[in-house]
Amino acid sequence: MTLTHRRSSDALSDNVIQFAESGNEQYGENIWQLDSELPAISAELVAFAADYYSVDADDIADEVNPEDIVCNAGVWDDTQFVSDLWQAMESGDIAMAAGYRTVDGAVVIDRDSVVITKLA
Repeated sequence: MTLTHRRSSDALSDNVIQFAESGNEQYGENIWQLDSELPAISAELVAFAADYYSVDADDIADEVNPEDIVCNAGVWDDTQFVSDLWQAMESGDIAMAAGYRTVDGAVVIDRDSVVITKLA
């Protein structure tokens, strides 16, 4: 399945980049395609988020792996969470990943480690 990111700006964000299978047409005429495979959301990542937010893993799982990333990106909209996750990756507390595949899309947190093609 092709995953795309759309913006009205012709430049990609320096923050988390969210890609979707569909439903993001309203975000602009500039389109990028994710050409790299990303790992699925792991139990380790869900456990990290549960600890970070001081909640049960079952309560945070849908926020880490949102069913409709266009309507609700869950924890991926929390820039402090993403920053702290990256720091945990750099320190070896959690496995390093450029991003993650979600139910209907993907989140890229290290765009220098993936291939992204501008389509339009």
